[in-house]
Amino acid sequence: MKKQTALRSLRVRINDTLLDASFVFPFFDSTFWVRFFLVVADSGHFLVYERPHWERRMFVAYGKRPLPLANTQPDRFLRLFHFDPWWTMRGATSISRTIRQEIIATNLAARRQGHLVIRDVVFSDDLEQVEGVLVGDGVFRAVSYNQARPMPQDMQEVFFGRSANG
Repeated sequence: MKKQTALRSLRVRINDTLLDASFVFPFFDSTFWVRFFLVVADSGHFLVYERPHWERRMFVAYGKRPLPLANTQPDRFLRLFHFDPWWTMRGATSISRTIRQEIIATNLAARRQGHLVIRDVVFSDDLEQVEGVLVGDGVFRAVSYNQARPMPQDMQEVFFGRSANG
């Protein structure tokens, strides 16, 4: 299990080249399956990866080339979610405003139900799906929702725009 807040200061291997990444953001759909990853490289580049493998604190993409975020269609982010508590994209002035706004709109850090906010998203070890969501009041209480303990329907509607039934 990997938390979103731990997916930073990582290495990415593209064939025989290593790249240092400040952040890695899995983008997932309402069924909690990861569709692709946005990597923010230490060099300031924003790259979209389609299904890299995860090996010992490193993304590995053999034979696959990342797509620069600037070459990505803004509608690719529709109906997807990610969790960025650092609001990385707000300061990403090298990215077109349209793409930046689409990405910011998918950030679960902006959504709240009363005093409750999402504090972290937990992914499977292979980073293919969301396994849980940590919700808290920002100070004291935190509850982890997962398959064994589903998130209440009203919370799902606020955070993900869908009911507990899908």
